[in-house]
Amino acid sequence: MIRGLRVFTEMISQCEHDVVVRAIDLKFGKRRYERDHWDGVITNFRETEFQASFPCFERIEELLQSLGAGKLQTPHALDLAPNGHIDPHIDSVKFSGSTVAVLSLVNAATLRLGPSELRVEPRSLYVLQDEARYDHEHAILPEGRRLSLIFRDEVASER
Repeated sequence: MIRGLRVFTEMISQCEHDVVVRAIDLKFGKRRYERDHWDGVITNFRETEFQASFPCFERIEELLQSLGAGKLQTPHALDLAPNGHIDPHIDSVKFSGSTVAVLSLVNAATLRLGPSELRVEPRSLYVLQDEARYDHEHAILPEGRRLSLIFRDEVASER
């Protein structure tokens, strides 16, 4: 296992999952999937900031801060179409601090982190810090539509 990778299975309940998914779907509405992301890493996706107050978000924030994360930015909802994907990359240090955490929703996917592969199930949260955050590219190989919420802490100069 790569240092700095943590996985929390069943981070949220099925009921919380369903409520969050409905809320994100309402936010996206009929918005179309985009073919290319500005950084060339994501294809066939929809993305938006998702500011909402759910008890499960408070639990996630408390967990991340217990792991050393700074103040969190507004979460981003990322919706990959069934033919979408996220190519290997390291999240930019210009836009994200020392912690990147992803709450997986809807369908399972494979997280490829450096030489390792890990299946991430819906309702699980994976956290990238330290070596996992800075030294290894990660990619997502979805199994059907993939919806996720991305939690990042602020860049150190913004804290």
